[in-house]
Amino acid sequence: MATCKDCLHYEVCQFHNDEETKMTVNECMHFKDKSKFVELPCKVGDTVYICTCFGMWYAPHEIDKCEMKVTRIILANNSIVFEAMKDKYNADTFIQRQIGKTVFLTREEAEKALKEREQE
Repeated sequence: MATCKDCLHYEVCQFHNDEETKMTVNECMHFKDKSKFVELPCKVGDTVYICTCFGMWYAPHEIDKCEMKVTRIILANNSIVFEAMKDKYNADTFIQRQIGKTVFLTREEAEKALKEREQE
């Protein structure tokens, strides 16, 4: 059975202390099961750096070609899919597990990864 500690609002809820209230989670109109929520690494409109192009890494001096804006986030086949676009002709998709490997959330992370890749 779910308890107040399973609620997304637990840290800020005025009723979560069991000694203060006899209310159950079934009676609480604000209860949201936190196991059903996922914190996304980025949001629509964020800039990401996708450092692959048909399987080939860009050279470090071409980091600007890697820069794209997240345009959509969808759930497909039990995966979170992010769509990103540079312009109307250049778009790409990626999944969350690619972040930190071929997709980066900051320019510095992308530049570092590209330099490491160039040295290999």
